[in-house]
Amino acid sequence: MTRKQNFFGQIVAAADVVVLCASYMAAYSVRAKMWLHGYPVLPITRAGANAWILTVACPAWLIAFRYFNLYSPITYRSVATTISKTTKANLLGALLMLNTIFIMRGFAGASRTLLILMIAFSSVGLVSEKLAVIFVMRYRWRLRRPSTAWRVLLVGSRSDAQNYLELVREHPEWNLEIVDVVSVSRDETGGVSGNLYPTVEQ
Repeated sequence: MTRKQNFFGQIVAAADVVVLCASYMAAYSVRAKMWLHGYPVLPITRAGANAWILTVACPAWLIAFRYFNLYSPITYRSVATTISKTTKANLLGALLMLNTIFIMRGFAGASRTLLILMIAFSSVGLVSEKLAVIFVMRYRWRLRRPSTAWRVLLVGSRSDAQNYLELVREHPEWNLEIVDVVSVSRDETGGVSGNLYPTVEQ
């Protein structure tokens, strides 16, 4: 189960990096157009010359998201909790990025307008991404064919099996199907409550 949770966290973290990169490109595009349209801002160099900002932004946001437990599937069971934690993580990530840039180069080393735009775009993009994760977790498993589920036979005591079954029900993204329970004790028999199939029929 830990491996599945780690894989989930890696997928979400990769999506976060993609959103941050897209936010940077969107912010740079808007910043460049502001100067072209006569807004009172200084000219900006090409996008590649400012891409070093991403080397600061990505670790900052990943640290913030991990701090608020946004790489655990359990966090995504509630929309309100996910939005609240993502908002707080965005604020923490922005503060980490700005403080790091100030220590490294001072604010003269980066366009303030570009940084503000990137923070704004990333905040919207990352909240949208987390809501998409919730949607996928809630509905993808209902559409998946039962034949693709991992079929698991539990061997252990009734209490341990019941606890494991409840854990599986709390994590539908694991896509596990408990086929039956085999007790290690002669005094206990299989048949934990739920949609279980007789072992002899598998």
